[in-house]
Amino acid sequence: MTMLLLALLGATQPAPLIRTQDVPAPTVAPGMAPQVGLSGSRARANLASYVTSSDYPADAIRARQEGTTWFKLTIGPDGRITDCLIEKSSGSASLDAATCRIMRSRARFTPALDSARKPTSDTMSARISWRLPLSRPIPDRVTTAFTLAADGSTTDCRMEVTLNGNPERRLSPDCTHARPSGPYFEAIKQEAKGVATQVTIEILLIRDAAAPWPVLDQRGRRVVSREMARLQVAPGGQVVGCAVLDHRPLAAPMMRACSVVGSRVGQYTAAGASEMRMVIYTALADTAPR
Repeated sequence: MTMLLLALLGATQPAPLIRTQDVPAPTVAPGMAPQVGLSGSRARANLASYVTSSDYPADAIRARQEGTTWFKLTIGPDGRITDCLIEKSSGSASLDAATCRIMRSRARFTPALDSARKPTSDTMSARISWRLPLSRPIPDRVTTAFTLAADGSTTDCRMEVTLNGNPERRLSPDCTHARPSGPYFEAIKQEAKGVATQVTIEILLIRDAAAPWPVLDQRGRRVVSREMARLQVAPGGQVVGCAVLDHRPLAAPMMRACSVVGSRVGQYTAAGASEMRMVIYTALADTAPR
């Protein structure tokens, strides 16, 4: 069920995915901090913000080419890139060439300082993941619900996907494939404490930055886990930052909003937006449905 939810959220608008990250990965959410070079140089903006969906080479799209380009930049004392070396190819000459062309022409750095506090040259390694678009738009809401019996069995599984305000309900006679599994499901059963209940798991994407956060704590249900995150969107449409504002997990691994976003950077909104939000929560009904 978790993979199905991720697949639904990963369904995209017709625009290629382009993702840029540090090597090694930063300790904060992808895109939340500027890249830091080996000797202290610092990008003036997140590297992902220098790349837009329109940069995907047309010949690579026609040839259905995608992959990850690993590269090393040499940054001069003036903060400009003096060299770009492909350390590991994406498998596409066009994607590799586009990577260095974009970095050379757009990326700017605050230079590193030597022991005398004077600007000096530096190197930095990073990667760009180029991903071709899928064919479907992203849902605004994915809701999965099922009945959890006192003995831990499940029935009445259903999923509702809302896209552009239009809900579509899908019934699943086999709850094994529709409900969560492993430690996540065991943690839900532990929260139920052997009492029959209705379980609801929802992923909500709020595209309107001015819209209020949803009220999760409602009469008749108990929210047992939730995560609320703010997404930063660059002018080109890429999600370049994800900040967790509230995280109340179950006693087991579960979906994380920033992980979901990180797998589909660049495909979550039209160009020009500056902020979106994502909510993931699991709730139990106070009593079993009749």
